[in-house]
Amino acid sequence: MSYTKTIWVDDSTPAINANNLNKIEQGIEKSYVFKNLFNIYNAKMTPNTNLTFQVKEDTITINGSSTTETDFILNAPNSNKNRDGVVLEAGTYTASIKLISGSVNTNPMTFYLRKNDGTTIYNGSLISSLEINNTITSNQILKTTFTLNEQTRLYWIGYINNNQRTFDNLKLQFQIEENTDVTPYVPFVGYIVESGSNANGSYIKFNDGTLICTNTVTFDNVNIDNAWGALYTNLNYPITLPNFPASFINNPDITFSLRKSSGSLILISDPSYPVTTTYPGRIQVCRPTNATNLNGELCYIAIGRWK
Repeated sequence: MSYTKTIWVDDSTPAINANNLNKIEQGIEKSYVFKNLFNIYNAKMTPNTNLTFQVKEDTITINGSSTTETDFILNAPNSNKNRDGVVLEAGTYTASIKLISGSVNTNPMTFYLRKNDGTTIYNGSLISSLEINNTITSNQILKTTFTLNEQTRLYWIGYINNNQRTFDNLKLQFQIEENTDVTPYVPFVGYIVESGSNANGSYIKFNDGTLICTNTVTFDNVNIDNAWGALYTNLNYPITLPNFPASFINNPDITFSLRKSSGSLILISDPSYPVTTTYPGRIQVCRPTNATNLNGELCYIAIGRWK
């Protein structure tokens, strides 16, 4: 017994067209992020008949002797601001150059790591630089760490001026690795910029402008003998509160509480003495029956802004 498998194909829209190819190209470009390897297939050297230059994957090899100013351009073959360079996402990276073999004489060469944000490959913003000189030995690795705050195109430019350079089969390997052990700095608003205390209490200033003031006030020999409806208050024996230990720029929110007392008390606000930017206002204490010579402690917490 045999079976026939039928495959239905919708050919109303071509599978590949110019628009699709453009989308494919953009998709590949966006995901072409070298976080573990800096590929340099497109590297090239400015014209120089006295040097030989070979490129293979992530390495370059230079031989010969020159007194001509020369650039070695990696990943930016056409000086195209919008296309050339390697795309890296925001993050912290370590770029390295490994001297695999060979050497350069006493006059060094420098490799510059630049952003592809200039009008030419030579004036993009400098990220970092590494120098190859005659003190570097085989398998030695030079490293530089940098942080990107947004998706960025980068490229290397190696440079030698017109001083005599002699390259003896100098082979260099290039790499960029994403740092996984570095915690990026994230701005936050919770840290304290100033704190202290004085005769008026304690305060804490936070960097976002928040100010917290606290104080505890002791009272002694307070009489609760002023009739107020069914209650009695200390109207004739006010509890004096000092100014805030630090000033607010607007009237703060404030909460009072009774830490302890020698008798049962209720706290009520005194509208004749409102809260201001420098003064916590005044409260009265009251109770259902009169009493004399009460003592205890009142405390408050005021929250507002110092800037």
